[in-house]
Amino acid sequence: MGRPPIFKSEEDFADKFSKYVDHIFESGFKEVVSYKGFADFLGCTSRTVYGYIMNHPKVKEMTREPYADVLVVGATKGAYKTTPAIFTLKNRCGWADKVESSSIGDDNKVATAEEAKEKILKIVEARNG
Repeated sequence: MGRPPIFKSEEDFADKFSKYVDHIFESGFKEVVSYKGFADFLGCTSRTVYGYIMNHPKVKEMTREPYADVLVVGATKGAYKTTPAIFTLKNRCGWADKVESSSIGDDNKVATAEEAKEKILKIVEARNG
């Protein structure tokens, strides 16, 4: 009959990913967040995790914030090197250096250094309780 599926739904994937992120916080950032690490945490293969992501692209969006939280807090605490964290935030979490607009007269603006610092501090405070 085969093994039962690891993920019952996209929400189940996101819930399990959040537990993985909590595990990283609780361990003091002894490991870096990754889909491979998530697979190891669940006791399955990375092929299982990546296959689910490919077939359910919505889970990428659902896990962006927890993924970003652990990278930002880990880098802020000095547990992670900032350059790889920044590239991962850009590639996995959709972060960008600037807001780009394709329309004329758009009022979007790039965050100031102070605004970016405020956002990071809010994330750190929210995670530290």
